[in-house]
Amino acid sequence: MSDSLFFVLVSMPTQARNSSFLLSGRFFRVAAALGLALLAQTAHADGGMWPFHNVPVEQIKQKHGVTLTPEWLENVRLASARFGSSSAFVSADGLLLTNHHVAKGCIQRLSTAENDLAAKGFLSATRAEERRCPGSEVTQLVSYIDVTARVTANNAAGATDARARQTAITEVEKQCREETKLRCQVVTMYRGAQYWLYRYKVWSDVRLVWAPETRLGFFGGDPDNFVYPRYALDVALVRAYEDGKPVVTPHYLRLAKDGIKDGDTVFSIGNPGSTDRSLTAAELNFLRMQWYPIRVTNAEGARSDLLEWGELSAENQRRALDPLFGIENTLKSIRGENRALNVERLHQNKRADEAFWKAKAAELTEKGALRFKSGSDPWVAIAAATEKQNRYAFEMTGTEYAWGTLLRVANDIVALAHEAQKPAGEGLRAYREAVRPQLRNTISSNRIWYRDMETIRLQSKMEEAMSYLGQDHPFVARMLQGGTPQEAAQRVMAGTKLDQQGERRALLEGGLSAINASNDPLLVLVRDLYPIWTAIRERDQREVEAVKEAAHDDIARLRFAVNGLNEAPDATGTLRLAVGKVAGFDRDGILNPWTTTFYGLYDRNIAFGNKPPFDLPANWLAARDELNLATPFNFISTLDIIGGSSGSPAVNAKGELVGVMFDGNLEGLGNRFAYQERTARALAVDVRAIVEALDKVYGAKDLLKELTPHWK
Repeated sequence: MSDSLFFVLVSMPTQARNSSFLLSGRFFRVAAALGLALLAQTAHADGGMWPFHNVPVEQIKQKHGVTLTPEWLENVRLASARFGSSSAFVSADGLLLTNHHVAKGCIQRLSTAENDLAAKGFLSATRAEERRCPGSEVTQLVSYIDVTARVTANNAAGATDARARQTAITEVEKQCREETKLRCQVVTMYRGAQYWLYRYKVWSDVRLVWAPETRLGFFGGDPDNFVYPRYALDVALVRAYEDGKPVVTPHYLRLAKDGIKDGDTVFSIGNPGSTDRSLTAAELNFLRMQWYPIRVTNAEGARSDLLEWGELSAENQRRALDPLFGIENTLKSIRGENRALNVERLHQNKRADEAFWKAKAAELTEKGALRFKSGSDPWVAIAAATEKQNRYAFEMTGTEYAWGTLLRVANDIVALAHEAQKPAGEGLRAYREAVRPQLRNTISSNRIWYRDMETIRLQSKMEEAMSYLGQDHPFVARMLQGGTPQEAAQRVMAGTKLDQQGERRALLEGGLSAINASNDPLLVLVRDLYPIWTAIRERDQREVEAVKEAAHDDIARLRFAVNGLNEAPDATGTLRLAVGKVAGFDRDGILNPWTTTFYGLYDRNIAFGNKPPFDLPANWLAARDELNLATPFNFISTLDIIGGSSGSPAVNAKGELVGVMFDGNLEGLGNRFAYQERTARALAVDVRAIVEALDKVYGAKDLLKELTPHWK
């Protein structure tokens, strides 16, 4: 067996020691028998987010009667794209369909107090009026190749050198960029059992075409979030441009005129962020007892601070809309995941699963057929690393900079300059060479920053740091410099120029010399804190991440050898395909149908007296008699999704677009840890609702012609 695989079958003949042997022949028959119970668990459910180089075509054919041809798979893959999270091309001229909440950052950045696009919506009358989204980009997965042998070539049997592996990954990515001029990323599958090189086409000119009012995109607001039945037109259209012209996209999804119905097979293609289905019992317990309570507390504090600031004026409310939506969405999500973590059955199942694999590992070890590459029991190693993670949790949290803040941008500028000086394979993975271009593009965009709001968010961060670390911690002492959080935040934000695009670009271009010469108070703050900040993360990367990675490699390769490609890898934010069926569900004795309609939208609006968050704009109230109220609005399915799947196209067996994924129900939030089909449901906006709204409410005739040229 090659060194890229997890264990060494010492009694095997040399010619049999390769990865393909694990999936065939005598060993596979033995391994399959050992893993029979687990295989039985996965054979009857649709759970799993499958990479395109490992779609279970035969399994789908047997269960759903649908044959996915290579042409079908290629078209839906190339028609899918990342914009924020997920999206899909829906015309030959670069038009992309995604969620309103995915495009919300663009919408908010294009809005002003005088022209609030989030409140009133946006529709470009002509292509010349399509408005460029600051800092946005579209990426398309154009090809991929297995590079497992290259990544693990220098890892001799028994070695667990994470640095050698990261160096190899960096070299593979660099060579790919130089040869193809594409964006290249090495993706880990099965926690290290496989490594794949993904090549992406990137368009950095993305323009807003249409977005409904936020009252429609997020109808029902936070009370209805992660709830079904649902009535949200959570969609938006953007267009990718290249050299000032719309991108020509031969691969796109045609809208299904007949839509979809109860019981139909449905597929989603998107970029699910991450799942934690392969975590050990020790790790799940850490999440339950420590990490999720911390996350909930932090999100609640950030939400409270923004709500309080927003109450000061209508303009404050408008400015806080985008970050507040993100925080509230995150808060509801992690509360649901936290509830799932506190169901004892989840932990019982995990312990039983571990007992099964430990027993099989012991049997193989006793027979001399298995040796852990890490040189020790991987479950013990993970438990020890998790204990360190538990000890470091407060320090990691107290020194973290919230995503989407100007403070985070300032630190990213400093980190990019420092990390660029380090040899390949060293430094922080979050700033490795492959991700720097996208980060630079985001930082240098001409988005609007509001100093008053960023002052409040910086003050919140300082108060949070004090609560976790204490006032005497070096990080807190340097941050406050003898003042209160309010005083320190006001002093720093009053003098910064990092809210100006030109200043950020100059620092990016100038690198370390420009950063070291700067006297901008916000940059000086993060520059002074950087040694502490990076030391804490390097320690975590060295003592926790690297140890866990090596141990998980052992476990994952054992499972991979037994189950082969019958088990989907954890989601990693890369393109995946999921399969399911359109189906309602029974929630505590209340039967929920597979679809909602426009009747329900207006009924909910009337029942709540047209009051927020169930109010409708005047154009929607006026269009009621024109609409076909029986039109399917939102539908649900058993599709396996997670955060990052937002905007994923939902397609039928023909590869036609039937909807766009936008949410899951509360019962499905536990999918992060274990998929369960009975009540977990994925929510999508039906394409028929999109067409009906564009036609009857917005009068977007040209867009309809572009979207439905094949409709008669």
